[in-house]
Amino acid sequence: MFARFLRLTLVALLTLMSGVTPGVLHAQTATVPITFSGVVSASVGDTVRIKQADGTYAAYTGRLPTFPYQDGQSVAISFNATMPSAAWYAANPAAAATTQSADGLYRITLYSAASGLGGMGIPGIGTADPVQVSGAIDAAGNPRSGGGSTLAMTLVYNAKSDTYSIANGSSFVAGYFAGPGFVYDGVTGELIACSGAACDPAGTGADLFGLVGNTQGTQVSAFNIPILDSITGALDGLYTLTFSGTWSFGGPTTGGTNITAVPEPGMLAMFAGATLVPVWRRRQTRGRKAP
Repeated sequence: MFARFLRLTLVALLTLMSGVTPGVLHAQTATVPITFSGVVSASVGDTVRIKQADGTYAAYTGRLPTFPYQDGQSVAISFNATMPSAAWYAANPAAAATTQSADGLYRITLYSAASGLGGMGIPGIGTADPVQVSGAIDAAGNPRSGGGSTLAMTLVYNAKSDTYSIANGSSFVAGYFAGPGFVYDGVTGELIACSGAACDPAGTGADLFGLVGNTQGTQVSAFNIPILDSITGALDGLYTLTFSGTWSFGGPTTGGTNITAVPEPGMLAMFAGATLVPVWRRRQTRGRKAP
C-alpha cells in the first residue's frame, strides 16, 4: 500500500515540477504594454523627393496618389516588453548593481525578443515583442527583411513605485516594416500607389524601413522610405512619414512584484516531502489503532 502511495506521490511531484521553471521566471518579470499614441503630423506629399539624372534629389511636383496615412490621422505604435520586477532585482543583486542609476531606479535597454538577448544580458528579460503600427504598415520583422524584428529603447524602472518611464536622452528604434508607399514610373514620371511586396518590384527588400523616435519621446518618424522604380526596382526617390504624440506604459499584465514566487524544483520537492511524510505517518498510526 505504501509503495502505491509513494508512486502516486512521485507522479504528483513530477507533474508539479514540470511547470516550475516558467513559474519562477513569470513571478520575477512583468509584461509591460508600451504604446505611442499620436497623429500623422506632416503631409507625406511635402516630403517626396525624386532622384535626378545627376544623382541629386528634387521635390516631386506630379500627382500624388491617395496615401493611407493622412495629416492629422490618429496612429498608435505598440509592443509588449518583458521587464524585470522588484522580485527579480531582489533575487539578482549583482545584476541590480550594474543597472542601478539611483536609489530604487534601474536603467534597462530593451532589445527585440528575436535577438535572444535582453537588455539585462539574460534571454527573456529586457526583451520586446514585434512592434505593431495601426493602419496599413506591416508589423516589425517583415519576412522579406531576411531576419527578425529589431528594437532598441532604454527605460527606467522605479522599484519603489513599480512604474516605468523613458530614460532621459533615450530614443526608440524599430524595424523592419513594410507598408503603403509608392513606386515610380520612369516613363510617365508619375508615382503609383503600392502596398507590401508590390512596393518592391525586384523582390530584394529594398523598400523596407525603420521607425526612429526622438529623445524627447514626442515624435516617431520613418525617414527616407525608399521609392523604387516600378520596373527595375532601382532607388528612384524617398519620402518621410512622421507621427507626433506621447508614450505611455501600462501596468504589469503578468508577473510583477505582487505575485507569489513559485519555489525552485528542489525546494518544491523538499516542501512536498515534508508535507506528505506526516500524512503517511498519520495514516500508518490510524492503521495500527484500528481493531
